[in-house]
Formats: sequence, structure tokens, C-alpha cells
Amino acid sequence: MFGLTDWRQTKFYQEVKEETKQEVKEEVREETKLETIPVCLSLV
Repeated sequence: MFGLTDWRQTKFYQEVKEETKQEVKEEVREETKLETIPVCLSLV
């Protein structure tokens, strides 16, 4: 039987997990910029 533990050890799972991490990091960076830029501009 192919269990959840086995699934997590597959190359496909690892690649998707890593790709998802990168996408989340990029989204967080973009959101941070969008929140920070107006604050910085208001200080000028």
C-alpha cells in the first residue's frame, strides 16, 4: 500500500513542495513591498 509517508518521499512531492515554498516567498515579498512603499512615500 502506498501511504502518506511514502508519498512525501517521492521526488514529485519534494519538487512541488519546494516550488510552492518559492511561490509563497515571492508573494510575501510582493505584499510587503506594496505595504511598505506607501508608508515610505508618505514620509517624504
